[in-house]
Amino acid sequence: MVHLQLHDRISIISDVISVDIRGIRSTEIITNDHERDARCKPGSFFFVSGGGSYIVDERYLLVVQRDANALVNPNMYSLFTGRSNDVYEWINPDLCVRELFEEVTLYQDGDGLSLINQRFQSVIDSYYKTDFKSKKSIPIKISLAEQSTVNLMITSDHGSNEHKLPLIVSKNGDINCVFIFELEVSLSRLSAIDKEDGGLERKVHVLDIENLMIKPLDNFDSNNWEAVDNLEMTDNLMAVINDLR
Repeated sequence: MVHLQLHDRISIISDVISVDIRGIRSTEIITNDHERDARCKPGSFFFVSGGGSYIVDERYLLVVQRDANALVNPNMYSLFTGRSNDVYEWINPDLCVRELFEEVTLYQDGDGLSLINQRFQSVIDSYYKTDFKSKKSIPIKISLAEQSTVNLMITSDHGSNEHKLPLIVSKNGDINCVFIFELEVSLSRLSAIDKEDGGLERKVHVLDIENLMIKPLDNFDSNNWEAVDNLEMTDNLMAVINDLR
């Protein structure tokens, strides 16, 4: 990520965010969340993170509960997101969607789903976890849900580019590019594996965005919905829920 200071490398006016990453110095590059937290102060922004999730029937959103020992948002329900890897993702923030495809593998009745989306097919093919063991792979199209967008102007050593993206700026200054994909599948037949770096597996949940009730995906046929409130959800998740409702 890049540490951006307001009125220096970043400006935010209404629904337009302008970022200048020309000649980024090594002291402005952040490689872990410990460094990020040390620089978190008024006027600081962190560019860029991203990822997303899947929604079924325009209502049921797949989320994950973060580990109790996570440095950022421990124990909270979250989307599938992570930090940018390199300058190429700073210039093309939509490529941070790879975090979703890296983290989550989807199955239907135990068979792996092979995701199809024209815009992001190259990202899916490069990063989607296809090492699942199943008798067959089931192709399934995923389409982008309707989301609010922000105009992002990026000036870099490679020139200037304008993007129209579903961006969320969190309370602590993280700039996130978050995509929600519509998935047409029966939730009772769906399963998912989430793998963080290092092989840590986290349980995927289903969040009913209409009434803010949640339960594990692997127990979807049960009636054990539980209420979830704002304090249990990350800023990104709350922003997406408010946008989709």
